[in-house]
Amino acid sequence: MWTELPQHVRAVVEEMVGAKVTDAQTAHGGFSPGFASALALSDGRRVFVKAMSDALTPGGAGLYRREQHILEGLPSTVPTPRLLAVRDDGDWIVLLYELADGHNPVPSRPMELMAMLATYRSLAALLDPSPLALDSFESNWGRRFDEWEGLGGAHADAVVEAFPQLNVAATAQVASGWRNAVQGNALVHGDLRADNMILTQHGVLVLDWPESCIGAPWLDLVLALPSMAMFPDGPAPEPIVRTHPLTRSVESGHLDAVIAALAGFFAVNSVRPAPPGLPTLREFQRDQAIATLDWLRQRLH
Repeated sequence: MWTELPQHVRAVVEEMVGAKVTDAQTAHGGFSPGFASALALSDGRRVFVKAMSDALTPGGAGLYRREQHILEGLPSTVPTPRLLAVRDDGDWIVLLYELADGHNPVPSRPMELMAMLATYRSLAALLDPSPLALDSFESNWGRRFDEWEGLGGAHADAVVEAFPQLNVAATAQVASGWRNAVQGNALVHGDLRADNMILTQHGVLVLDWPESCIGAPWLDLVLALPSMAMFPDGPAPEPIVRTHPLTRSVESGHLDAVIAALAGFFAVNSVRPAPPGLPTLREFQRDQAIATLDWLRQRLH
């Protein structure tokens, strides 16, 4: 919340915007412990601000510094709120953005789903090949996508107990080909769910870029489909991958490998203790694991 920010950080924000903050609406729904809020200003303007401290959240400010680097290198044609200013004192970093005026799209609403699916396609067209030199998806996600390989002992028992119909060995075998599957030259957002999109009257804007990396142009779509299926009356993933221009020609084994590796990331992490400040993360990961494993079983049977 705005009132919980240190006084010196609030002073920096008001200096950056050149006005007093009269109201703040905290952004909910994400999984970052940093400050993120839409601010109303005394001169009538509205802006969006994110702030993070390394001292309070070790390594957290690095995510915002990475996002700054990425946003400054994206082509102006990429639909994302413009980064207006940055202040970084080595501990606190403050990012000031244009306010995206709209709402998160709801995948169970057909027209909003169409807008989302069109966004994955348009981003791939704009960002393949990548305009930035970034880490590969393989190196960025390697540890996270190799969860099946390191599973053992009590942790393995906890996963099997949480997902009793899961055949760990078979799923791990399918997942083993994910590194070959993800190769490509596109800039991949890396976390492009509905909560990182804003549907405005002019189209979809894409938010929160710190997970960006280089890989296959269809990855953002496939990684997001389980989260869409979780919505009440949300779309089933399989009909989308069969017809979407980004995935309809992708080798089936490549899709299976990525889906299986993604299932491992969600399932294994869902039984770990919640990280500080993120009490709902594990439940969200468990729900995504269920959706991802259901999708994988449909594909393999």
